[in-house]
Amino acid sequence: MKTPSRSLMAPLAVMLAIPALVSAQGPFLPLRTERAPIIDGRLDDAVWSEAPYVSDFRTWAPDYGKAMVGDTRTYMAYDGNNLYFAFRAFDPEPDKIKASVTNRDNIRRDDWICINLDSFNDQQSLYALYVNPLGIQGDTRYAAGKEDGGFDMVWYSSGQIDDEGYTVEVSIPLKSIRYSDGDTVSMGVIFERRISRQSEMGTFPPLDPAEQEWLTQMHPMVYRRLQQHTLLEILPAVTYTNGRSHEAGTLSTIRDEGDFSLTTKYGLSSDLVFDGAFNPDFSQVEADAGQVDVNLRYGRSFSRAERASISVLRGCRNGTRSAQLSIRAQSSIRLLEPNSAASSAARTHWRRSTLPTSYRTPR
Repeated sequence: MKTPSRSLMAPLAVMLAIPALVSAQGPFLPLRTERAPIIDGRLDDAVWSEAPYVSDFRTWAPDYGKAMVGDTRTYMAYDGNNLYFAFRAFDPEPDKIKASVTNRDNIRRDDWICINLDSFNDQQSLYALYVNPLGIQGDTRYAAGKEDGGFDMVWYSSGQIDDEGYTVEVSIPLKSIRYSDGDTVSMGVIFERRISRQSEMGTFPPLDPAEQEWLTQMHPMVYRRLQQHTLLEILPAVTYTNGRSHEAGTLSTIRDEGDFSLTTKYGLSSDLVFDGAFNPDFSQVEADAGQVDVNLRYGRSFSRAERASISVLRGCRNGTRSAQLSIRAQSSIRLLEPNSAASSAARTHWRRSTLPTSYRTPR
């Protein structure tokens, strides 16, 4: 059998390194790599010369199905610990790209790209991860008909503007998201781009104007041999209080004590998470926003708006009796010094999830 000469093998190697354009037919199959890209906003890593990509974004605002002002390419790769995406957003007028160095979640008026990721591919919820041309992040979580703009998770991004438009790289640690167990994991995705000066937004795959639901239009994306991470968070805290009183010219100690608290979060499975707390600071339990206070002389109120969960409180001080509370939408709790608490949260499967018409309106 005749073997190819070296002169013929070199062009073949170059051809194999060309990334493949993926159509909307069949699931996306991101490239598995052992060479993680450096998230610096430059698409010069070897993985991007081999990873499959999609293109041909079509508008959904202000009109459906039109070609966008600039072409967009989205590359897909992964390893055992992270999902990787890269975007090449072409723009015929790069000097008019709108990008600001600003706080997280404050980029909606900029140009941006977005990864809408349904990590279970069950049409129930999605992560929306936004990045502007300078790499500034924004993220939301959509579930049960509501978009949570206060959601923040750990992920990495970087972006750069150049003469052709801009480029963005994204790394999503698998520890930051929840997904199905198994050797083969199917997720759903819609890639999105906004061009600010045109008030233009487009997606791949293109959206069907007859459908009002994004979650039912997610395109499947298949991963293999992802590592399954056990969720475990332990947050200990120690406080010390010293109180003194000045009476009749004498300064005396009236309170001198320390206190210990512990909050934990443990993933029982990909669908069930247990939260527990001993002598907790309730601003650190579940998803309540952290609060810092000095010389607190009143009970703090922690909103549990738009949540459905069960919390059990035992042995509360200041005369409060043991009680079991059912926390529902727009409810709140007001406690001074609770001793312990526990709750669990599980994914609820609805028949169908519908996005309100206000979702993804032009910003």
